[in-house]
Amino acid sequence: MKRIILSILSFVFCYNTFAQSDYYTTIKTPTNVSVEAIYRIEYSAGYLAQVEAQAAGWISDQSSSAVRIAPASRTYNCHNFAWHNSDGGNRVWVNQNDQYGNANLSKYWSGTSPTYQLTTIGNAAKTFYSDGDHSAKVISPTLFESKWGEWPRYQHSPTDCPYVSSNLQYYYVPVNGDGLICTSKTYSTLNISGASYNWSGSKVTISGSGSAISVTKLSDGSGWLQTQISSPYSGTAISSEKQTIWIGKPSILNIDKIGSCYEPTIIYGSPTIDGVNYSWSVNNPSVNMYSSGRYCYVDADIPDGSSVFFTLTSTISGNDCVTSGTKSAIYYKPTVDDCNGGPGPEPLFSVSPNPANEFITIEVKDIEKGTVATSDIANKEFIVRLLNSYQTPVYQMNTISKKFTINVSNYPIGIYYLQIIKDNKMYSEKVIIMD
Repeated sequence: MKRIILSILSFVFCYNTFAQSDYYTTIKTPTNVSVEAIYRIEYSAGYLAQVEAQAAGWISDQSSSAVRIAPASRTYNCHNFAWHNSDGGNRVWVNQNDQYGNANLSKYWSGTSPTYQLTTIGNAAKTFYSDGDHSAKVISPTLFESKWGEWPRYQHSPTDCPYVSSNLQYYYVPVNGDGLICTSKTYSTLNISGASYNWSGSKVTISGSGSAISVTKLSDGSGWLQTQISSPYSGTAISSEKQTIWIGKPSILNIDKIGSCYEPTIIYGSPTIDGVNYSWSVNNPSVNMYSSGRYCYVDADIPDGSSVFFTLTSTISGNDCVTSGTKSAIYYKPTVDDCNGGPGPEPLFSVSPNPANEFITIEVKDIEKGTVATSDIANKEFIVRLLNSYQTPVYQMNTISKKFTINVSNYPIGIYYLQIIKDNKMYSEKVIIMD
């Protein structure tokens, strides 16, 4: 049994079983740093079939949704694919540490000439499973592509693979420059001597070449800027982040409504722009307004069934640019009859404050009428989860307490979903976290 388990692990993880024709070699990062690699001869067709069977067995046993993209191979592994081969480099085997125990893979993002910088999942091009000795190419925040040791190459979700995924690190090549253009600005990226740069963008014209260029407004709205860098050292072509840039006058959009039917709050948003300041104003004193960065929340203390007209203004300022946008709207406070013909069932729990910036307090209510009876929650354990806008849990606990507090001060601003799960029933409320 031990031999079988070790055989499976040798396929999936980075064990070095040298064949007679294997040898050490080097590859280069795009910034001309040497990385130790191993040239490995391929398995025989019969042995590759065994490897494929092992991988297919794992997929079946785990009920995995991973999609096989390329066949099993002994010649390259996850680290080589993610950081070199997927960008056009050759196939070799790359280990996290070299044969002498020194850092090897991390030369791509550390040292004196790193290619990549740390970022968040939304901007990432590569990811490193620091607790699992694994690397992947990031296609989207929910879809990765990676080689599973000597097993095939798969597209999969971040956690749907045979590697520990508890501590993922994300990397990218940034575009440096302002997030707002009124007329023109200068932008730059990683400077590699002898490399060629292919810049592209939306709603802008680009002047110059190389690692630094001038970008001029072509039309108003949300645009972007990106470059592909072809390195003479690694023989690969890497892409920078696709930086979003707001050009000219911003817009204001009605994003959502939160709160109960009788106490709605409307959330408005301006464009996401890095490195700028936001200010908000409303022209009607009957309208309550409170803001947090690019978000603004609006309600009004008016009688049920009445409405109030207002104009909301967002001013964005930064660097040499100040630009404003306005939105005229009507705030309507519904009546009981508007809410599905009557008050309906009382919600299972309340959340306050909402929006919040430090803590939220959740109180599970005793309900005698409606969808949930008092006895359904009394002295019974239930699950509490907080999900972000990607529907990924950022907080979870089991409790029997009917009143408790969650610290949300370290979560990014945005829309979240608080769920209480009891006896296979789920109850959900929307929560706004702001600065």
